Amino acid sequence: MVREILQISVGQCGNQIGKIFWQNILEEHQIAYDGRFTGTDIRRVEKLNVYMAEIDASKRDKTALLSDAVTECKTNPSDTAASSLVPSHIRYVPRSVLLDLEPGVIDSIKASPMGPLFAPDFMVYSESGAGNNWAKGHYVAGAEIIDEAMDCVRKYVEDCECLQGFQLTQALGGGTGSGFGTLVLNHLRDLYPDRISCTYSVYPSPKVSDIVVEPYNALLSIAQLMESSDETFVIDNQSLMQISSTILKQASPSFEQLNWVISLIMSGVTASLRFGGLLNGDLRKMATNLVPFPRLHFFSCSFAPLFVAGQGQYTNWSTRAITEDIWRDDHFLADIHQLDGKYLSCCVNYRAAPDDVSSYEVDHAIASFQDRESDHFVSWIPHNVKTSIISIAPPHVSQCAALVSNTTSIKSVFMRVSASFALLFKRKAFLHWYTNEGMDEMEFIEADAKVRDLVMEYQEKQDAIYMPPSPPSSDDEMFAQRMKHKNEEEKTSAFLERKLKKLQRRMEKETKMKEVEEKNKGKSVFGNINNVKRRFEPKFHQRPRPNPGGSGGAGGPVVKERAAIVWSDDEEDELDDEEEEEHEEEQEEQEEQQQLAQTVPEEQAYTEEHYDGDYNDNYAEVDGDYGDEHYYDPNAQEEEYYYEAEDEQGTQAVYHDEALPATDLDSTTKAKKKKKKKDKKIKEIKSDAAVEDLEQDDLDFLNDE
Repeated sequence: MVREILQISVGQCGNQIGKIFWQNILEEHQIAYDGRFTGTDIRRVEKLNVYMAEIDASKRDKTALLSDAVTECKTNPSDTAASSLVPSHIRYVPRSVLLDLEPGVIDSIKASPMGPLFAPDFMVYSESGAGNNWAKGHYVAGAEIIDEAMDCVRKYVEDCECLQGFQLTQALGGGTGSGFGTLVLNHLRDLYPDRISCTYSVYPSPKVSDIVVEPYNALLSIAQLMESSDETFVIDNQSLMQISSTILKQASPSFEQLNWVISLIMSGVTASLRFGGLLNGDLRKMATNLVPFPRLHFFSCSFAPLFVAGQGQYTNWSTRAITEDIWRDDHFLADIHQLDGKYLSCCVNYRAAPDDVSSYEVDHAIASFQDRESDHFVSWIPHNVKTSIISIAPPHVSQCAALVSNTTSIKSVFMRVSASFALLFKRKAFLHWYTNEGMDEMEFIEADAKVRDLVMEYQEKQDAIYMPPSPPSSDDEMFAQRMKHKNEEEKTSAFLERKLKKLQRRMEKETKMKEVEEKNKGKSVFGNINNVKRRFEPKFHQRPRPNPGGSGGAGGPVVKERAAIVWSDDEEDELDDEEEEEHEEEQEEQEEQQQLAQTVPEEQAYTEEHYDGDYNDNYAEVDGDYGDEHYYDPNAQEEEYYYEAEDEQGTQAVYHDEALPATDLDSTTKAKKKKKKKDKKIKEIKSDAAVEDLEQDDLDFLNDE
């Protein structure tokens, strides 16, 4: 039974990738631009209905024709002419829906030689555009045409015999592919929850960027993909540029050349769906083999050999050389490094003629690589590398291989996006374009929290340690049964042996944990997220500054670039100001304590500013514990103190001829401190604004002074 897949292209980048993908499909299956099969091998159309729909032929005639062709091809494949078995009136058309918020790219596909294959009824677009705004593509412009788009999807689903899922191509940096693409995925999840949703998502990169708000769009899209997608193939713009410049030797590659590299990956990954094979016959089997946990469904993929279009004849490599290349960092379409993580699960699809590759050679090459790089695979998932051989050679090379891996190194892509998002969101830059379309700031905060949780989950699975199951002798019930028929001496020795085994297992676990910690210390922040807090802990007085010298010195590009991963705090500046104010107050208190330790001269007690004319001119005002005001006569031969006291008759001056306690020496200092605060307040008010602009409270304060 045929299990169909519906291809959905969203946005400018998604439609361009879909166009190159369909060109490769037609070439591999030997389908002309008018939809006719022009090949001689009937095996190329056995599973063609997975991606393409057949028209102008009834189901009964098609089944009979294909069954006869397969039988004759098996008996004498060299003399069989498949074109004579497939009638000329049968046409194969792509099962595809083209969606965009601008008509430009869809019009170019209509005008291309392949344009007549696409039905105009399944091209949905508007004239407004998203303007690189995720909110507009998701809530405004996309919501206007989502019903029409879902109606086209429904028509295709009703024509399918047994739909297995959807395949969507999009870019997360713009507004249409990210905003409208995630909206389509949400509706597909609601309408068809039991079908697999697979996405090929192009992630933005700071080094290869032409849109300022890419971090906003990408972060919001990743949070949606975690819930609405079952399989996501991560494609990084930075990695595409590196492949084009270092491997393909292209100085300034165009979008068409970059999309060609993506089409190689897509054709290699989907080969097991379009041709007969032993592994990953459909999308659900692929998810079963690659997704150990529901949220960890982001895949990194590679292809070997990589070549420029039309130059495949110069890459006649062996199976061992191809196997070594697909594991190299520079062949991955995501900018990751093997040292930054571990492989959870992988599957490798080999394509070659039966005489060019053997299962023994493939298994030996994979086993030798796993033995040599065992540290790059988690130990708690045994046999996590699956292989499949497709006995139909690719059109450009004699043999090739495609790797799809679920590795914890993919967290570095999310960390870069989160770091770029933090730099913009800290100052609320460009945020009004999103809030004006109806979004709330909490949506950004929640999306950032989801991405951080995903990074931490990848880190936890990377640091997980596998311990073998305990032996039966350590089980309590079994141990008790075995002790029933033993004497005291045997029981004692068995008990000690059991304790030693437990202690030994505990020591082995601690040793493994220490080994993991030592390995993580030498890794970058992309390899171990815990290094972010340890290495780049923010300090208020010693704030890290970027290296102005470029790539030289200790603060090289790696430290400068990865220091941005520290998720910043918006209140850091406020804390700096509060810290400085507290520091100044502490210094003032220390100075006051030093003054208290010294003897206060008599002249300091007399100040003209505190002179009160109602009393004797020889008395000065001093604050103390005996009352509100004290008066001291410096001309008197003996120390005399006056103070005001309150009684039932009112406030009156009271004479006290005894010496004040030593604690009253603080009174002079308190008066000076009080005066200093008043002067400081007056200066702040005067410098703040003109007198006519002052508030009434400030004017009253100045008048009182």
